[in-house]
Amino acid sequence: MKNKLLKTCTILGLCVLPASSFDREDRQYPKGTLFSVGASYSSYTTQWSAVENNQFNLTKNPEHLYTQTQIVLGFEKRSVLKMGDFRLDIHGDVQFGILGKIEQKYMDTFSSEISDGGKNINFLFQPRFVFPFSFTPRTKTSPYIGIGVGFNYLEGNGEGIDSSSLVRYESMGYTSGWSENLISFPLTLGINMDFKKITLNPEVRWAFYGIGASDWKPADPAPTISSFSTWSILFKLGFHIGE
Repeated sequence: MKNKLLKTCTILGLCVLPASSFDREDRQYPKGTLFSVGASYSSYTTQWSAVENNQFNLTKNPEHLYTQTQIVLGFEKRSVLKMGDFRLDIHGDVQFGILGKIEQKYMDTFSSEISDGGKNINFLFQPRFVFPFSFTPRTKTSPYIGIGVGFNYLEGNGEGIDSSSLVRYESMGYTSGWSENLISFPLTLGINMDFKKITLNPEVRWAFYGIGASDWKPADPAPTISSFSTWSILFKLGFHIGE
């Protein structure tokens, strides 16, 4: 009986020891630099102070809804700092695109298209707190949370407006095009799925606070942005460079 128990313990020990040795060696969160490319779908809503337009009796707080499909280019310095089980990454990226549309909220619904496109570019700088969670011989999975500073440039080309609304929207300054500039503080949740040389990275972002300005001037004095919110769904493919 003792011999059988000894043999069993010896076999288990031989199996567990290499696994433990591999675990200690492989549970190192990846270091170095990560360059990434991907795509995102984003929504931006800006709300304006009351606009007085006597011709069309517009006295409500208008809202603009931008929806965009964008290309994403990213850069990340990984494992800048170790804090117990957590790691600190420094991340930056740019989103840009021209595919999308812009609607105005009128009568409490987004039913009025005021532009069929326009340039859109967004910059983000963000520290991220990463928790190395699951490690296997082929992949390392690490969820993260980050908060940082974003700059958003939104443009409406004023084209594609329905002919029945053209006069009204021309008087409101849409048909000549306009731009909006936002500074926000986005919150990010995502997962790094690290393979040997690449990383797959699904991510979501929200921002509900910041400041903004615009050259849109439907009336005098020009309205000001009273609030805005943004969200994005992103998927990126990253490439590891160096240590």
